[in-house]
Amino acid sequence: MYPRKEDIMLGIIIDGNKLDLVLTSVPVIPPTKRIIDTIDVDGREGSLTLLKGWEDLTITFKAAIHDKSKWDEVLPTLLNA
Repeated sequence: MYPRKEDIMLGIIIDGNKLDLVLTSVPVIPPTKRIIDTIDVDGREGSLTLLKGWEDLTITFKAAIHDKSKWDEVLPTLLNA
């Protein structure tokens, strides 16, 4: 059973939009992975390592919405996040 709307503070902010959602379980956040480039340099022992950034993450979570009439507002924000 989901918590009552009166018992909790609602709101998840995704891309600057506040959504009236309630997380029903704790999301699992995977560790980030670096994108690196290694360059062999003549006259140097080992290689030069350049950090190029981080891989994108996909975070999956379970949520509930109390007002089903707001679903048309929530769904596009979630799909475009």
